Amino acid sequence: MKNPPLVFMWVAWYEDETTFPQFDFETGKENPFKAVKQNKMIKFGWYPIPQDFAEKIGDVVESRTWLPYYEVNLGKEDKLIAKREGKIDYTINNGLQLLSHTKKYVLGIEGKFVMHIDEFGNVEVK
Repeated sequence: MKNPPLVFMWVAWYEDETTFPQFDFETGKENPFKAVKQNKMIKFGWYPIPQDFAEKIGDVVESRTWLPYYEVNLGKEDKLIAKREGKIDYTINNGLQLLSHTKKYVLGIEGKFVMHIDEFGNVEVK
C-alpha cells in the first residue's frame, strides 16, 4: 500500500529572521527534522505545499494551496510538539478488503495545547 502524499510541509523560523524548511526549494531534498535548531526557534508551522514545488518533487507531495497554514509562536521555555501520524484502517465487507490510510499533522506546545490537523485542514485541539 502506498503512503498518501504530504499536503503540509514544516518550516522552522529562527530569532535571527532566517528559516529552515522541510524541503530545499532548489534541490527538492528533504531536510532532517533533527537538524532544526530548537533552542533558536521563535515559530514553527505546517504550511500547504506550493504547486510549483509539488510538480518538482513528484508524487511524494500534493499541493492543496486552499488549505490554511498552522503556526505556533515559541517562548524561550516552550517545548515544541510537531510530528506526522499515520493510521491504516482495514475493513472486510462481504469478502472485500477495503483499506484507508490517513495522515495527521500534529502541532503544539508541551503542557499548553496540541492540534491534530488532517489532510483537509480539519483541526482537533487537545
